Amino acid sequence: MISHGYYLALFTALYFVQGVITAYSSTFFKPHMNSVGISPERIAIVSSLSLVPFIIKPLFGILSDRVNLFGRGYRIPYMYVGIIGCAVLFCVAFITDPIRNYPLLGVIVVAIVFFMALFDTAIDALAIDVMPVDLYERAQGFMTGGRAIGLILLSVVFGYIAELIGYQPIFLIVAVLLLFPLLMMFRVKEADQKQTRQFNWGAFSMLGQPRYLMVCALILIMWTTFQSIESIITLYFADRLSATESMLGNWGSIKGIGMVGGGFIVALLGKRFGLNMMLILTTFSVSVMGVYMSVMNSLDGLLWLALLWGIVVGFEWTLSGLIAMRYTNMQVAATMFAIFMTVSNIGTAIGEGLGTAFLPSIGYAGVFVLMAGLNLLVIPLAIVTFRLFVPATHPS
Repeated sequence: MISHGYYLALFTALYFVQGVITAYSSTFFKPHMNSVGISPERIAIVSSLSLVPFIIKPLFGILSDRVNLFGRGYRIPYMYVGIIGCAVLFCVAFITDPIRNYPLLGVIVVAIVFFMALFDTAIDALAIDVMPVDLYERAQGFMTGGRAIGLILLSVVFGYIAELIGYQPIFLIVAVLLLFPLLMMFRVKEADQKQTRQFNWGAFSMLGQPRYLMVCALILIMWTTFQSIESIITLYFADRLSATESMLGNWGSIKGIGMVGGGFIVALLGKRFGLNMMLILTTFSVSVMGVYMSVMNSLDGLLWLALLWGIVVGFEWTLSGLIAMRYTNMQVAATMFAIFMTVSNIGTAIGEGLGTAFLPSIGYAGVFVLMAGLNLLVIPLAIVTFRLFVPATHPS
C-alpha cells in the first residue's frame, strides 16, 4: 500500500514539472520566438491559443470522472497520457526549426499545454481521492512549493542556457525532467473508485445551490483583488521608483523563494490553525501589503519585501487550492475542482485588467488602496460560506 508520504512526494514532483513547463511557456517562449525573427502578431496567436486548455479544464474533469481509460482507472492513465504526451512533444519541438516551421511549433506548444492541463486535472482529482481531509493542507502546500521551486530554479537555469547555447536545448531538458515523476508513478496502483462512488450527473445540479455559488464567489473575489495588486507591482517599481532590470530580476527570484516558504508554512501549520484562520491571515496579509505598497516611496528593503510578498503569494495559491479541495463533491471530483480552478483563472484575468485599467484615473496608490480594501470582503464572504457549507468527510 502506498503511504500518504509517497503521494505527497509524487504530487510535489508532478507540480515541480508543471513549474518547469510554466518557466518556459510564460517566461521564455516569447523571447525565444522573438530571437529567431517571429513577428509579435504570430507569437500572440500561439500565446492566446495556449489559454484555451485551461478554459476547458472542466471537460477534462468530466472525462476523468466518467471514463475508466483502458480499464486502468480514472486518474493514473490520464496522468500517464498527459506526461508522456508532453515529453514526446518537447522532443519533437527540440528538432523543429522555429524559423522554417513556426506553424508546426505553434501547434506543438499549444498541444503541450493541452496535455499539461489533462494531467493537472487528473493529479488534483487523485489528491482528493487518496488524501484524507486532515492532510489536504499538506497536499496543497507541497503542490504550491513544488510548482514554485520548478518555476524559480528552471527560470534561472533556462536563462543561463539561453545565453550560452540558445533556447532550443531547453525543450530537451524539459522532456528529460518529465521522466522523473513518471518513474515515481510506476509504484502507484489506482483503487477501483467505481466500487466506492459512482459518477453522478446529478451532482452538477449542486453548483446552482447557494453554498457552491458562495464558494465560487469567494474564489473569484480572492483572485480578482489579489491579482489587481500583483499585476502592477513591478510596473510601479519600474515606472515610479526607477527600479533597474536587475532589481526586478532579484525581486522575482526572492519572491519565488517566499512562495515556496508560504506553501510549506500552510502545509505544516494549516491543520493546527484551521482553514478559517489561515484564510483570514492571508486576506489581512494581502491587504496590509497592498496598503504598504501605496505609501512606498523608495526601493530600500526591496528584497525583504519580495520575500514577504512571496510568502503571501504562496498563501494565496495554497489556500485557494485548499478551499477547492474541501468543497469539491467526491462524485465529480475532477470536474468540480476544475470548475473552481477555472473560476480562479477568471478572477486572475479580471484582476489583470482592473489593475491596469484604474491606473489612469486613480494612480498606483489608488489601485493598491482600493484593491486592499475590496480584498477584505473575502473575510465576511468566507464566514458566510463556511457557515452555509459543511464539507463532506473524506474516507481515510
